[in-house]
Amino acid sequence: MVGDESVFAANYFDCRPLLRRGALSGRSCTELLSVADLDDLLNSEIVRPPYIRLSAQGRDVPVESYTRSMTVQGKDIGGYVDPEKVLRFFRTGATITWNSLGHTRPNLRAFIALLADRFATLCDLNAILTPAGQQGFLPHHDPVDVIVIQLHGTKSWRVWPRPQTPHRDVAHYTPEELGEPLLAASVQPGDVIYLPHGTPHAAAAEDSMSLHLSIMITPQRWSDLVLQTARSIMDSNPDFHITPYLNSANREQLIHDLAARLEILSTELRSRETGEIVDDLITAGKEAVDSTVTRPFADLADAEGLSDNSIVSRHPGNAVSVEVASIDNEKSVVFVDGNRYAMPVQVATRLAELTPGTEIKAGDFLGSGTEISLRTVRTLARIGAVHVRHDSRPSGDLQ
Repeated sequence: MVGDESVFAANYFDCRPLLRRGALSGRSCTELLSVADLDDLLNSEIVRPPYIRLSAQGRDVPVESYTRSMTVQGKDIGGYVDPEKVLRFFRTGATITWNSLGHTRPNLRAFIALLADRFATLCDLNAILTPAGQQGFLPHHDPVDVIVIQLHGTKSWRVWPRPQTPHRDVAHYTPEELGEPLLAASVQPGDVIYLPHGTPHAAAAEDSMSLHLSIMITPQRWSDLVLQTARSIMDSNPDFHITPYLNSANREQLIHDLAARLEILSTELRSRETGEIVDDLITAGKEAVDSTVTRPFADLADAEGLSDNSIVSRHPGNAVSVEVASIDNEKSVVFVDGNRYAMPVQVATRLAELTPGTEIKAGDFLGSGTEISLRTVRTLARIGAVHVRHDSRPSGDLQ
């Protein structure tokens, strides 16, 4: 999206806007999200506010004006989006924002996971559909870094220099405050724009309906990272958990106690290896958002149709513990996600040997005949003790 990563990091990231023409092919854009995909979402009756938002002339359209109640399983439930009302607003100039699409689109959830891994911070993704000739939002800036991917139609963008001091209101700027734009360009499908947080901008669809993705990357300032490091130290030390009597009459004691704790914090910070701290910060940033894409029912279907060559491993999502002690010398106790199972000692022993990261073929699970091995693996998969995949499909497939 941003070209050479080292050039982007050195010259643009948290510094200045970037316009990259033709960063993605037309096919890539369609595979991410198409206008037809939005039709499906609109008519699915599962997307409700705040996952969808309408804006007109710089203001939000009241939610109640494009939602309705529905009877579901005999119960009246409000807040359902009315497609006809949404379309009516769109035809009269309203922009539609589809928020947090990773919650409803598995491919975009996987995309967000890649971004969170790359930037080591919380990421989210919105889609913005604007009618021809309309501007959905007044000039504003966002508190997050934004990567814009134009998917359909063309849009005219104006981007102004980032103010030296934060603006009092992220919602609106006046023309007098902004002056001449730093960047004024028409973007087409496949073009990408990067905007550092706090960068004023405005965009309007041109001669056709416009659809773009806005990838939002939460900035991690040094103040945030240093505070996060100090917080991890203080959370693990009970000396910081005491509540002081904060009163001027107790001032001398407060001075003494505060000095002692600042010394503890300073000592702990100096004792830690900076490389280790950086690794911890990167790991925490990557785990800030749960973007895991799972296939539980497809996995179960695979287990039903497993073969000798199907690959078996310890289920990554379930806590599996095996008690060494046996029951009447024939059965052992196995706990899977807190559920207790009694199973043959041979099966429990084999399961205990299947440590995380170990893979074997289903036909070799017990080594006492293919059919009994397959029946055993199938049963273990049903209760969530093992994960099964066919050797023809790579592990971690997101399709």
